[in-house]
Amino acid sequence: IVDAWLQMGEALSGQVDLTMNSAANALKLTLADVLFTPLENGEHKLTVTGDANDSLVLNASEWVKTDSVVVTNGHDYAVYNSYGVAAQLLVDLHVQVTMA
Repeated sequence: IVDAWLQMGEALSGQVDLTMNSAANALKLTLADVLFTPLENGEHKLTVTGDANDSLVLNASEWVKTDSVVVTNGHDYAVYNSYGVAAQLLVDLHVQVTMA
């Protein structure tokens, strides 16, 4: 399991890369975690890149998945916006996302 706090150095840069190994990595993120990222055009943004064996758990009361897909650096990312705060997650479409 990948702990979000262990990757805070990456998170502070606005990127978390779960492809660092071939293992199935699991990451749980809260809105508070994303608010540690620097503001970019007035909003906190975190990009999570991963493989099909990687997973991400989000709090359903904090995030809503949009219908948008962003393509960057050869990856397609689903867009999740926070409720009430200027924060956004871009999650690699290969990553399995669970809304808890």
